[in-house]
Amino acid sequence: MNSIVLAFLGAIIASSASPIAVNSAAKLSRKGAAITGPVNLVVKNSQDYILADDNDDDRVLIDEFIAYVKETDGVDINVSYSTFATNEVIMSGLENGSENCDLVCVSDYAVQKLMSKRFAYPFANGEAERKALYGERYDGWNDNYTEYSSPFLKQRLHNIEAKIGEETHRMDEYARGYMWGTLGITYNANFSFPNKDLTPDDVMVQMCDWNALWSDSYRQTFQIKDSMRDTYAIGLMHVFDFEFKTIRSWYLAGKDNEGASYDEEAYNRDTTIIFNNINHLDSFNALYKKIHHTEETFTLDMIINRIQSAIIELKEHSFGMEVDSGKTDITDGKKSGIDTAWSGDAILSIDGSVGDVDIYFSLPRTGGNIWFDAWALTTSDPIKQEYANKFIDFLSDPTIAARNMEWIGYTSFIAGDNILSLVREWYDPRTWAMYPTDEDDCLIYDYTTDDEGEPLVYDGTGEREVTITDEEGEEVTLTVDMGETDMRGSTYSKAVVDGEEMSWDEYWPDNYDPEEEEAWMKVDLSYFFEGSLVEFSDEDMVFYTSEMKEVTGKNLKGEEETVLVGKSFYAQYPTYDLSYKSSSDENFLMYQIPSLAVMEDYGDNNEYVVAMWEVVKSTGTLSSPVIIILIVEVVVALLIVGVLYIGKKRSKDLRKKRREARSA
Repeated sequence: MNSIVLAFLGAIIASSASPIAVNSAAKLSRKGAAITGPVNLVVKNSQDYILADDNDDDRVLIDEFIAYVKETDGVDINVSYSTFATNEVIMSGLENGSENCDLVCVSDYAVQKLMSKRFAYPFANGEAERKALYGERYDGWNDNYTEYSSPFLKQRLHNIEAKIGEETHRMDEYARGYMWGTLGITYNANFSFPNKDLTPDDVMVQMCDWNALWSDSYRQTFQIKDSMRDTYAIGLMHVFDFEFKTIRSWYLAGKDNEGASYDEEAYNRDTTIIFNNINHLDSFNALYKKIHHTEETFTLDMIINRIQSAIIELKEHSFGMEVDSGKTDITDGKKSGIDTAWSGDAILSIDGSVGDVDIYFSLPRTGGNIWFDAWALTTSDPIKQEYANKFIDFLSDPTIAARNMEWIGYTSFIAGDNILSLVREWYDPRTWAMYPTDEDDCLIYDYTTDDEGEPLVYDGTGEREVTITDEEGEEVTLTVDMGETDMRGSTYSKAVVDGEEMSWDEYWPDNYDPEEEEAWMKVDLSYFFEGSLVEFSDEDMVFYTSEMKEVTGKNLKGEEETVLVGKSFYAQYPTYDLSYKSSSDENFLMYQIPSLAVMEDYGDNNEYVVAMWEVVKSTGTLSSPVIIILIVEVVVALLIVGVLYIGKKRSKDLRKKRREARSA
C-alpha cells in the first residue's frame, strides 16, 4: 500500500479486456533445467520501494543479488528492474499485453486479481518443491521467507482466498509478502479546530472513532484521499459503525448476543465479512439479522448507495481531495489538522513535523484496513521461476530486509533478529541506556563494534578513548563516557549490576527518574516476531516505548473515555497485547489486530464501486482560492518527496530526529 503506488487510484482503470491466455497455474514437477546462457529476469515494483543509494540508484540490492547468483550458482543473470505508478497500470498492461514481467510487487487485492485472471503462478513451497525447481543449483539457497517472515502475517495471507476457475486457492501459495501496514488517522491534537471547547485530550479520544470525520467539530480541517478503495473503506466504517461496535462488544464479552462463545477467530471473521460485505452478501445479511433481530436484507445497490451518500457528506466536511500532499500538509500545523493515512506515510508525517506540532496516529477501535504488498510470480518459464524464487530468498534474508526497511520507511513483512534490532534501535529507550554516544549524540553503535564484533555497550568503566572508523573510512578517536554500570547483559532484556544479572523490570525503575519512567509503556510484539528469532529469546520481543500513552477525554457523545494513542512505533506495529489493561480504568481493553481486515478485490462488483466513485468525484465544486491552494500543496509535496525522502539521507534524517527526541 505504498503511497506512491496508490497515489492516483482516483483514475482507476476498470478494464474489461480479456486476459492473456496462459497455462493453468500448476506446480512444476521437473528438475531444474540446464542453463546454457544468461538468465534474463524482468522485475516490476512501485516507485521508491527498494533500497537505493545516494544517487537514487535503485539497483543496490539488484546488483548484490546478481553477484550472489554468480558466486553461488556460477550463473550470469540479467535483472531488468523497473517501476510503475499504480496497481491498475500494471494490471491493465498485463491484460492488454503492453507489460511483460516475471515477478511483480502489487497490493493484496491485486494479487487476488492476478490469481483469478490466471496471471499468477504458485511459488515453490517446501524442500521437495524447491529441490525440484532448483535441481543441482539447490545448495547455497535458504528458504529465508519461510523461516523469517512473520508467522502472524503469513497466516493472514493464508486466510485470503481467490477463485481460479472453479477452484478456491489460498493467497500464500501465490504471494510472498514484502511490506505491510494499516490505514488510520494522523492528527495534530493542538490544531485550531472549529470547536474551541475541545481539549487536546478530547481530540485524541475522538480520533479513535472514524465518525469524528463527519463531526462539525472538525469541519474543513482535513482533506480526503483521492483514492477510491481507501475512501470507500472509510465510508463503509462510518455506515456500518453500529455493526462493527456490536461485534467488538461480543469479543470483549467472550460471547455473542445468543450466548455462544465468541473468540478472536470469530471476531476477525465477522469483521472481514462486514468490511467486504459487497462480496459476501449472504453472510453479511445473516450477520445483520443476528445483530438487529430483523428480517431486513441488503442488496448490493443499497450498500453502495449508503456508502456513496456517506462519502459525499464526508467530502463536504473536508476542504477538498488530495493525492499525496496530506502527509506534508499536516506537518506545519497551518494547512490541516487531520490526515487519513497509510501507516508508512503516518511515520513520515510524525517524523517530519516542525516546531511545536505534535502528530499522533490512531487506529479507530472499531477496526479498519490491514494491507499487504506482495511479490507475485507471473512467468511459467522454469528457469525464470527458479530465479524469481531465489530473488525472494535473497530479499527475505533479515540482514537484507532490515537494510531495505530502513531505507523505504515502511514495515517489512520479514521479522527475524535484524528487524527486531532495527526496531529496538529506533524506538526502545533501552537502546539509549545501553549504547554510548559521542559529543554529537550520534550512536557509536551505528558504526563500530568491539573486538568480538558486537555493538559497543556501556561497561561501567567511565570515560575512555575509543577509535572508530567513520562513514568516510577515516579513523577517528573519540572520548566516550562508558557509564558507571555494566549494561552488557546477555540480551536487551537484561543488565549486569555489580556483577549480578538483573531483568529490565528489576533494573529500570530504580535507575531512572520515576517521572520519566512513567512515560514508558511495555509492549509485547510476540505476535509479530514469535517463531522467527534465532539469537534473541521470547523476552526480547517485549519493548519499552515512550511513543504510546493512555489519554482520557470526552468522546463524540461527550462521555469520558480512555484510549491508547501512539506515534511512529504504534503506526508500524499496532498493539496486540491481550493482557493489556488501562491503569486508570480496569475495564478498558485495547484489542486492535483482530479488528483489522484485508480489503478484498471487488471482482465483478468493481464496476459498481467505480460508478459510485465517479459520482463522488463529480459532486460539489471547489472555489478558485481552494483550487490554487491545493495545486500549490501538490507541487510542494512533490518537491518535498523528491528532495527529502529519496536515498540514504532520508533514513539518516529520520534516525537523527528519533535520537533527538529520545535525548531531549
